[in-house]
Amino acid sequence: MGFLAASIFWWLVTITRRYWPGLRTRIRQQIEASKQQRSTGLGEKIRRETLIQAQGAHIASSLFSLDEIIVPPLLLAPPQQIDPNNPTIYDDSKQWQFPYLPDWPELSAEFGQPKLSISQCLDNKVNLAIIGQPGCGKTVALAYLASQISRRSSEAGLLRNHIPIFIHVGNLDIPQEVEKLGSNPLTPIIKAVSNLVPVMSTSQLPNFLSTAFEQDNICLLMDGLDEL
Repeated sequence: MGFLAASIFWWLVTITRRYWPGLRTRIRQQIEASKQQRSTGLGEKIRRETLIQAQGAHIASSLFSLDEIIVPPLLLAPPQQIDPNNPTIYDDSKQWQFPYLPDWPELSAEFGQPKLSISQCLDNKVNLAIIGQPGCGKTVALAYLASQISRRSSEAGLLRNHIPIFIHVGNLDIPQEVEKLGSNPLTPIIKAVSNLVPVMSTSQLPNFLSTAFEQDNICLLMDGLDEL
């Protein structure tokens, strides 16, 4: 019986050997698909929780959601740069009728200065700082963009496929000594996201966010920089 069982076993091994490479490939594909599905689910959870947070990031959040009262925010476009070696004819003369005052955009708005949406400013993946007087709507502008990205809205432009991270700088636990950050400088951001999004698996979040940052798939919206 032992000899017969061994013979049958090796006969089966010989027959199925040619299928092993394809089987290994399918197993690897299933493992990768499973990882991708988990990552997609985690990203959707971040989008959903970010949308909830952004809709309440205004002073009348107890009465209205942000979508019910929002006026789409616009940014004051910087003046066109003049290159003496390459003169260009500018069609828009409004830029020269009033001085460029980024600290007081409400003054420029009265004179019809050129404006841009936030998504237009970020389409080239630049780092952008929104400045203005207290109460001019910086937080609401960030919340509006976070909402549009969370929904994958076309108004978010090229950012609609990114994962929005909307946090306040006061929620970051940043040590005074840089060495205490450890090997991952994203640790304060990961901790802040874990506190804001409690429904996620915290064990998967560090690797997920680190990979997303490395792949340039994150739109980091940080509020309260003027309070530092």
